[in-house]
Amino acid sequence: MARYILSRHRITGFLMQTPTRIRTIRRASRRIFVPLVVALVGSLLTPPAGAQETRLFTLSFIAGVGSAADSAHADANNLSLQAAFTAEVDAERLIGVRIGRIGFDSSDVVNDHAGPSLTYATVAGGYRLHEAIYDSGVYLGLGLYRLSGESRPGVVLGYTGEFEINRRWSVLLELSGHYANFRHDQTFAQAMGGLEWHF
Repeated sequence: MARYILSRHRITGFLMQTPTRIRTIRRASRRIFVPLVVALVGSLLTPPAGAQETRLFTLSFIAGVGSAADSAHADANNLSLQAAFTAEVDAERLIGVRIGRIGFDSSDVVNDHAGPSLTYATVAGGYRLHEAIYDSGVYLGLGLYRLSGESRPGVVLGYTGEFEINRRWSVLLELSGHYANFRHDQTFAQAMGGLEWHF
């Protein structure tokens, strides 16, 4: 009988202390769980130190001169413009889309047209080499060229030099040659420079 009374007293005491123990466990779990969640969210929102330096994409805007290289009736000082979007495959390989234009002077005759404009869109793969003070690169690709209402496929070969200003901006110099299957004048050349934005 005494044992029964003692065990009943212990059970009653345990049940009376249960809410207090539950509150204690909840407070302890909050102290552990909340900082753990904050640390996890912070680790997801903050990229690793190496990732902060990664520049996956590049936008560039450059201008310079262009010419129809195999035309005897075109100067070499025609205004040339180009915009490009480039994506990194890895630290050395790139793929880029370029849209550009060469506006020939009214005195220039290209493919039997006086003062035409050559517009193009190209897709090219490239390789970049990290030099001491700049990054050099070469690219090769396919394009679609349009001159005075006539469109032809073609190929492009280019050389680039990138001079870094800071992590986001660089100066870009570019030389490129284009071959398009027009009737007469088929080879075009450009020399341009401008800015790149990395993101």
